[in-house]
Amino acid sequence: GKRCKTLPSVGHAPSGLGEYGLYPLDVDTNLYFCLHFHSPGAILTTVLLIRYWSGRYVRSKLLWRKQQKEVRKLSKKEEIELKTWELLLPILEELGLRAVDAEYVKEGGEYFLRCYIDRDGGVMIDDCEAVSRRLDPLLDEHDFIEDAYTLEVSSPGLGRVLRRPHDFEFAMNKEVELKTFKALDGSKEFRGILEAFDRDTVTIVMNGAGGTEERKVFARKDLSLIRIAFDF
Repeated sequence: GKRCKTLPSVGHAPSGLGEYGLYPLDVDTNLYFCLHFHSPGAILTTVLLIRYWSGRYVRSKLLWRKQQKEVRKLSKKEEIELKTWELLLPILEELGLRAVDAEYVKEGGEYFLRCYIDRDGGVMIDDCEAVSRRLDPLLDEHDFIEDAYTLEVSSPGLGRVLRRPHDFEFAMNKEVELKTFKALDGSKEFRGILEAFDRDTVTIVMNGAGGTEERKVFARKDLSLIRIAFDF
């Protein structure tokens, strides 16, 4: 036979191709051979089919490239925090602790990898030391941090910033402090009990005038900060 066209893998060709001399060689790759033609009409049909499937392939490739461009690449800081988080979770599960956050920051010319842990009733110094002893050799083994840094393991403490879903779950029915980028109703700071949250919004219950409760919903894109409230 004579090779006619290598068709991209965009699905099975329409039925009835056999009568025009097109027979599948490989279903997965949609590779076809032209074995024979019965008439000039068959040649025209074959050309039209090739153009049809090639067009579908080009459109699929353009869509894939667009989707790839929309995927944001993680920053160096985010990659380090994510990989640290993946190493930290199994350790905390073994010790009966809960992960709060992992952050990689630069302060005063020095880098710090800070891991915040928690448990019901609070964590002790021994808990922090136990996590540090297990995590430190794993960080050396995987060696994904190029800079010289200091590892710190501690409890989240006061003013805990809420970033991940489990942070919000922990803060449910607790008093939180919110700050907005722009003033809303004449203020950029709000305080109330966290009642609900989802991917796009945060709902708190505030003390209104005359001792009444006022429920307020904030768009998360409008918030510059949300953390557990604390008083000195």
